[in-house]
Amino acid sequence: HWPLPPTPLVRADDGNVDEIAVARCAGGEVLPLTTVERNMVIRLMRKRGKKLREIAEHLGTTINVVAKVLAKPAPEQMALDNHNHPEEESRS
Repeated sequence: HWPLPPTPLVRADDGNVDEIAVARCAGGEVLPLTTVERNMVIRLMRKRGKKLREIAEHLGTTINVVAKVLAKPAPEQMALDNHNHPEEESRS
């Protein structure tokens, strides 16, 4: 019998963001994530003071990938900001 392969760290993007998985992974668990979720974990771990090397090792990626994610604006954060702060509506 062959051993079972390890659970992949990346799962297919189904258009949904599992915020619980993001929080659990940022807290130290190893879970399969979509690319968007992984990027959210990178930003959250960095905000909590983790070093790039620590983040990369935890997620099974490279420091370069982590640095590239952090260098770009967070599209998911921009969407949240736009949702939480819509254009001023007329107040009657």
